[in-house]
Amino acid sequence: MDIPKIRKEDLPEKLREIIGDQDAEFEPLVDPDDVIVLPEWDGKKFWGDKEKYIEMLRENLTDGE
Repeated sequence: MDIPKIRKEDLPEKLREIIGDQDAEFEPLVDPDDVIVLPEWDGKKFWGDKEKYIEMLRENLTDGE
């Protein structure tokens, strides 16, 4: 997981005085091992498949009635 940095050239002068001659780096708020990557969301496919499976269940549970 990449931790964001702000180049020293992009820092306001007051922060440069505090941090010194280096880029500002941030520490992660969570343990990188706890971060999961979810697959890309395809809403149309999900909802379309959901409706298809609901209809299949209806047909099988009601014997096609």
